[in-house]
Amino acid sequence: MTVCHPQVLLSEEEKVLPEKLHDIIGDKKYWVVCQPGAKNDYTVKYYPEENMQKVIDSFGEKITFVQVGEKQHSHKPYNNVVDAIGMTPLRCLLRLVGNSQCQGILTGESLLWHIAATFEK
Repeated sequence: MTVCHPQVLLSEEEKVLPEKLHDIIGDKKYWVVCQPGAKNDYTVKYYPEENMQKVIDSFGEKITFVQVGEKQHSHKPYNNVVDAIGMTPLRCLLRLVGNSQCQGILTGESLLWHIAATFEK
């Protein structure tokens, strides 16, 4: 069976977390979390931040979540997550999601969702 989806190829060097992220995540397995932005003309993207926090809390210490997002965007920092907001320009975000330590993502419809599909997360 052939699967049709985009592919992102990472070099051997890129398959390792960037040093700045490895310093805060270490060798733990993790999930990447990002609150998708809401648009007045396309509200399907919106998921209330307090509900996202409830999902994170429901896992307790079973899952380490790494929160990403651009610094200039409005991101409510979640509790009990590794804060990587502003630390993941596009290629770095690809490395974070494509890394073997990444076990999945938690987001609504967003760029992160499409990136994860390229790595079959």
